[in-house]
Amino acid sequence: MDGLEPVIYWLDGSDRIVDLNEAWEAFARSNGGRGLEPDLVVGRPLRQFISGDPTRMWLDAVLALARLKGEPVERTYRCDCPELKRFMKMRVVPEKGGVVRLEHHVLSTQPRPAVHFVPCSQAVDGKPLVRCSICCRVQEDGCWKDPLPRPEGPYLVFYSVCPQCQEKVGRGL
Repeated sequence: MDGLEPVIYWLDGSDRIVDLNEAWEAFARSNGGRGLEPDLVVGRPLRQFISGDPTRMWLDAVLALARLKGEPVERTYRCDCPELKRFMKMRVVPEKGGVVRLEHHVLSTQPRPAVHFVPCSQAVDGKPLVRCSICCRVQEDGCWKDPLPRPEGPYLVFYSVCPQCQEKVGRGL
């Protein structure tokens, strides 16, 4: 996906994944995704693949905006892996019958020291932080900032959407 074909998938009116392109499987494989083979994904609700209610609500708002306007909606976000910052663009395109096409394009990448995250739903000791699912920043000491590698281990996180990213989706409504 990095600089190549965008990852594309289609959702029906109930936001179930009805189809996906070949880049989906290649991207999932390159990121160590398990259970993301096409036959295990098609037919399932997109929400099953999203962590955190605020993130689900953010995406619901973007999908609703595209369907209501009847025209494409674009939003930028980050989709990092441990060693790389990936700056992305999601394009939501309404099609016939309530179907929407979601295209995910890599805009640029930047190397970084490895930073690891563990969702709070997993059994790990420690105080969880809040991580924005859109910009990938974490909230520490009342500030939203890019996380740095931690010698004490991975960040334990709850997934949410920071106020700045909430404001961006709200501007389109």
